[in-house]
Amino acid sequence: MTNPPPPEPPPGGWPPPGDPDGRPPRPTGDAGTVVGHAVTGVFLYWVVNVAVWFIVLNFVSQVASTTVVGITNAVVLAGIAFGVGGALVAEGTPRAKGLGIGLMVGWALTSVLSVGICTGLNPAIYGGL
Repeated sequence: MTNPPPPEPPPGGWPPPGDPDGRPPRPTGDAGTVVGHAVTGVFLYWVVNVAVWFIVLNFVSQVASTTVVGITNAVVLAGIAFGVGGALVAEGTPRAKGLGIGLMVGWALTSVLSVGICTGLNPAIYGGL
């Protein structure tokens, strides 16, 4: 049994124009960009969280029902992290992906490290305000 002959080279000769050494081009190194922007996204989420915390404290002093303010706080913070973060990841550029992932990781880290107090997941804190 014999093997079939090799296929004909592409028209225009080999290597293709613009590739002098005949090797395929190197992939772009986007991993560092994604990781760097993810770290930036975590810190950005913490800044947003502190800003929202001051706004919530202002509303709690003016509103009779702290439960509504607490639920709104939790929804807004999760919406910022996952809504904006998901939209950035869907955009597809390495910088946007990293920043979006960082926002979501920032929300998760803040929730775990503060036992849900800073992200509104712990409803017991709103009873004492």
